[in-house]
Amino acid sequence: MVLMARSWVIPVVTFLVLSEIRVSSAALECMSCRNSPSIAECRRTTIKCTDDQECFLEKLTTTQLAIAYTAGCRNKSVCNIMAALGSLRAGRKRSNLLNCAYCCGTEMDDSGPCNVHLCS
Repeated sequence: MVLMARSWVIPVVTFLVLSEIRVSSAALECMSCRNSPSIAECRRTTIKCTDDQECFLEKLTTTQLAIAYTAGCRNKSVCNIMAALGSLRAGRKRSNLLNCAYCCGTEMDDSGPCNVHLCS
């Protein structure tokens, strides 16, 4: 009886280990930039997030009335707080006006990383 109960343990453990390897090897890829004047400039560089991160995009208007984008990886808990606060649609950030701040956690597709179109 004990031998039969253990017969399912090895396949289940093997499945769980292989599933974990697959998940951890498929890191989320996001566009990355800091204070760039355009999304096109942000798209030139990508970064791989850790398991506890998602992609994000912020669009702000500087004190010189220029548009600037910052993108990359952000901790999921920060993204959850942002979502709970209404994604910070508008607000001040170090004297600049924050127009948009969103996170996403989906894989890259034909249009690029998921954070490409967040603030359009």
